[in-house]
Amino acid sequence: MPTKGQKTIPLKDWDRFLKIADWWDRTFGHREPTALRPEYGRDILVLTPEDGIDARNGTTIYSETCTVCVIAETATPGQRLIHETASELVVYNIHPYAIPGEIYVDTGLTIKGTRYIKYPAGQVLRGKLDGDLDSGGSATMSVWEGSPLADSGRNITVYDSSTLPLITAGYKIASGVAIKVSYYNGKFYLDVPGACEVAQ
Repeated sequence: MPTKGQKTIPLKDWDRFLKIADWWDRTFGHREPTALRPEYGRDILVLTPEDGIDARNGTTIYSETCTVCVIAETATPGQRLIHETASELVVYNIHPYAIPGEIYVDTGLTIKGTRYIKYPAGQVLRGKLDGDLDSGGSATMSVWEGSPLADSGRNITVYDSSTLPLITAGYKIASGVAIKVSYYNGKFYLDVPGACEVAQ
C-alpha cells in the first residue's frame, strides 16, 4: 500500500494496489464491514423478472431489471441456499433467444461495465407437470429446487419437440409426474422421458 502522503505508485505495484483498493472498497465501502456489495465482482447470480428478457435483434440488445441473489451456507454439510437480496441490477441479453422469466442465471461484466447474461445452453431444471404433456406438445411445469427438492413456487412452460418428439405418438406424460428439462434455443425441452409415458 502507498505510504501516507505518497502521490505516485511504481508501475510494478499498480496491479496489486488495484486489487487491495477494490477489496478495501468492497469490505469497508459502506462503513460496515459486513455490508453486501453485490455490484462488485465479475459474476453475479440473478433472478430474471416474470416476463424474462427479450432476444437480441441483430446488434440490438435488450435489458431488464433483475434481482441479485447470493448463495449462503446452511447447517447441513454440502447444502446451500439461494437467497434473493433487496438489490437489483440492469442486465442485458446478448443471445439470439429470449431468456425465460423467474429463473436463476449467471451474469458477467464487460470491459465497459455492461452486465450481461452468461447463459449456456443445456441448463437443467427439475419439477412436476401441472398438466398433461402430449407428444410434440407443451405444458406448465412447477420448478422444484433445493436439497431436498421442494416446490419453488415458480412455473415455466416446457415442450416436447414437435419435429423430434421424445414422447411416443399417441402417448403423454400425465400431470403430476416429475420430469427433467433442458434449455435450448429459448425454450425448456423435455429430456428422455423413459417409462413415464402413458397412453392417451
